[in-house]
Amino acid sequence: MSKFSAIFITTVINFSENYKLAYGRQCRVGDSMNISVKLPQTVDGTPDWQFMEDHIKSLPYGDRI
Repeated sequence: MSKFSAIFITTVINFSENYKLAYGRQCRVGDSMNISVKLPQTVDGTPDWQFMEDHIKSLPYGDRI
């Protein structure tokens, strides 16, 4: 996994779980094991790492990460 794919996944998790968490409802290790996110996938069902990387690089200033 490249750093670009990791940034993509981190952003997806932040946006999908943002409404559930607050200061009083912090995400603990046990909670993080139950997080389910939808990622882009290839035809055979594996995560599409190349798409995630290309998407982050295509964003403004993505080439400077």
